[in-house]
Amino acid sequence: MPPSGEITGDIGARAPWLKLTLTVMPAAFLMNIDKQVIVILAPMIQKEFELDLVTITQILAVGAWSYAMFQIPGAWLAARLGPLLTIGLCVSGWSFAVLITPFAIGPMSLMFLRASMGVLQAPDWLSSVMILEREVPLRLRSRGSAALLGAAYFGAIVSGPLTAVIASEWGWRACFRVFGICGVFFGISLLVFAVTNLRRPQATLTSRDWSGLRLIETMKQPRIHALATAYLLFSGVQSFVYVMLPIYLAHDRHISLIETGWLSSAPFVALYLAVLTGGILSDAILKRTKSLFVARVPVGGIAMIGSGTCFAIGMSMNGLITMMLFTCAGMAFVGIGQVVLWSAVQDATSGAGGFPTAWVQVLGGVGLGLAPLIAAIMVATSGDWGMVRFLLLASGIGAAACLWAVQPHRPFMTVRPCLQTDRAEVSESS
Repeated sequence: MPPSGEITGDIGARAPWLKLTLTVMPAAFLMNIDKQVIVILAPMIQKEFELDLVTITQILAVGAWSYAMFQIPGAWLAARLGPLLTIGLCVSGWSFAVLITPFAIGPMSLMFLRASMGVLQAPDWLSSVMILEREVPLRLRSRGSAALLGAAYFGAIVSGPLTAVIASEWGWRACFRVFGICGVFFGISLLVFAVTNLRRPQATLTSRDWSGLRLIETMKQPRIHALATAYLLFSGVQSFVYVMLPIYLAHDRHISLIETGWLSSAPFVALYLAVLTGGILSDAILKRTKSLFVARVPVGGIAMIGSGTCFAIGMSMNGLITMMLFTCAGMAFVGIGQVVLWSAVQDATSGAGGFPTAWVQVLGGVGLGLAPLIAAIMVATSGDWGMVRFLLLASGIGAAACLWAVQPHRPFMTVRPCLQTDRAEVSESS
């Protein structure tokens, strides 16, 4: 029995990497497949329902906004039920929303289903970060973040070509049916595993970690708002590929669905490789310098500015090949920046429960939905995509400035003894 005042978590101490590989990483992989399906199919859906650019962008954005709005409730749920059980519930729920998407009859029903998927996906990422924080020692934290991000981005890589092939053969509705059925089966399997795991001796999570006190403490920290703002702006940069790229390729470059599927996956290949190497790079810098500031802030700032710059240059290129090369370079910078940023979130907020991560996700979701909508309005008003370049560049610079202000090497809140041990190990290691 856990001590009084504590609730039982859902991750044991043994074989953390195996559990991550079998549970958290597949969930991240599946989530990004499902997120990208409607993005890849947006030009086809737009044509069938006769939607303008702003309306189809609103449909894509509402998922990010609902995802953001339910981060705080998701943090409470993850801490109350345990992150692994929460992930199982999320996968089952959002996969069902994907499964019934083919029954949409217009823009309002598409918005409702997209919003439902965002709500049900909301607790997934912060639950995964909570598991990483508990299971992966500080000296390997960047690699843990890289593994999780790599699984997510690999889902985005697979999603483009697979979605395009299925849609070209059987129509866009078949994509949602296939991915929805697979997700429901995996979600049920994950729930069974989580419930079984709950019966074993496990790590504990204090009631304070999920109480309103943690939320109040989180909102009192100015630097957590700077970190969340950095992610808001950085998400705005990423949204060019995550949300707008298939629409941009179809409208501005006049690319077919199959070509869009493959080309949309190319930046995620660069992102995937950058994430895998970015974690090793950040950990190596940390080991060599023994400074969390050096390992996080300069590397992350350069990556954030580099991503916005490459996207802006890519949009200025007349040739499709050169445009995609710069887009891939921008996504490589995004990968490094993501690893550093999420490692910084864990560094600065360890011991604070899931609420700081949730707040970062709130503003990140706002940025992911707001930036494409602003871009769509710019294009609808001016008639071209030129002004979007300045939006991307300014967002990257702003994100880097906010990350510098965060000072992630200084914890926001009281550090747990286990984290103090981790920090001591980093200081003593060579």
